[in-house]
Amino acid sequence: MGADSGWDLAGSGQQWRSVTASRGIVREERREVRVEAYYKAITALVVAVATALAAAIGNGSLDDLDTEGWIKVALVVLGGTAATWFAENVPGVAGGIIKAVLAAAGAGLTAWTVAYENDHVITQGEWLTVFIAVVGALTAVYQIRNEPSPT
Repeated sequence: MGADSGWDLAGSGQQWRSVTASRGIVREERREVRVEAYYKAITALVVAVATALAAAIGNGSLDDLDTEGWIKVALVVLGGTAATWFAENVPGVAGGIIKAVLAAAGAGLTAWTVAYENDHVITQGEWLTVFIAVVGALTAVYQIRNEPSPT
């Protein structure tokens, strides 16, 4: 009358094993966990973090941002990554575009947040950083093959 879950690393791939016992009936469910399905979200995270650091170093605000500013940047990074991860892997061209646009929005908002939190003014150079972040995230995430979501 309990549940037991754990990683079953025997064999070629990682599998999640879940055993549920209820009223003397034991059911076991195995699901293979495929990292390939999360490559777009991982890439969105890497691009957003790189964008935050590049924007902070580029406009000289690396030392100017306080803890509250960096927390806001971290929330934007995590929000953009989560949106990319939660978006369904739609087959075809549209599926790649959806995740790429979400990742680009996350990277652009990250660059904008770093620029804005520095001095509450966004210069032309900082807008250029936002544009480069958006284009970089679009191209990086769109190039990754669209794997089906694990079920």
